[in-house]
Amino acid sequence: MTAEELIKQSEKQLAENFGRADEISEYNQEKVLKAFNKNGIALRHFNATTGYGYGDDGRFALGDVFADSLGAEAGIVSPALLSGTHALTVGYALRHHSRRDIRGRKRFVERFRNILRLYAADGRGKIR
Repeated sequence: MTAEELIKQSEKQLAENFGRADEISEYNQEKVLKAFNKNGIALRHFNATTGYGYGDDGRFALGDVFADSLGAEAGIVSPALLSGTHALTVGYALRHHSRRDIRGRKRFVERFRNILRLYAADGRGKIR
């Protein structure tokens, strides 16, 4: 059997899988396009910024697009989130930052320490 024949045979055997992957891709693409439309994404959202976030419409719009695409109530998306652990920590902080009582702050500090302990406990820098 030649390589070309093997490829054609494999494509025939996997045609159903490829078709399913195409369906999923089209469905997800439609969700993202609807999120772009819902959030009024325009050229101004792709403009360069200072990096400080001042007047950065795109930063907030990107979070909204991700949230709508994934069916979440809110989203934060940033290249500044360095790892999964960092993203979880930031998300936890954002969720609990409005609690102003001493007990709430204590819980946040303790939870943050636990996250750091877990992160440091694994020599590869990953949560187990």
